[in-house]
Amino acid sequence: MIGIGNPQANIHLCLQHRPPIAPYPALQAMHYLQIGELAELVGQCSNNWRKVFNCYAKLLFELDTLGFASWQDYRDAHLLQPGCQHSVLFAPAPLEFKQDPDCVYIIAGKTYAATLTLPELEWLSPSFAINHKHRIIVSPYFDYRQLTNEKTLQLAGLIRQIG
Repeated sequence: MIGIGNPQANIHLCLQHRPPIAPYPALQAMHYLQIGELAELVGQCSNNWRKVFNCYAKLLFELDTLGFASWQDYRDAHLLQPGCQHSVLFAPAPLEFKQDPDCVYIIAGKTYAATLTLPELEWLSPSFAINHKHRIIVSPYFDYRQLTNEKTLQLAGLIRQIG
């Protein structure tokens, strides 16, 4: 596994690309973000990364606020930091979908999903596919236009259903 966050996460967000700034292109293992690192990463990268992390924080906050007052507070104080129960996994590392009853994999984007060797998926709509046995969900890419607030709620519902 290569990415950021908890390697023993309950929710793994799988992305095709990595942030283009050090240390992310050279990562060979999992890396927890430190306080302020997310803001630095977003500040040095394209608007795309801000959207990805904001969408992820909104989703996780919808699933469990953990006592935070807003998804923004959740993002800034908890997202992908030590103590979290989630991660972002980067390609091209091979994805091994361990059959763990407490773990869900979200593949961000149909285009990326099409490049992977995935177990059979059941397409629930043009936006979402699922494999219950392997606990995999294909969702729209984590961007406000593709993963709208309504679709974020749908994705949260699918995660609750699968778990």
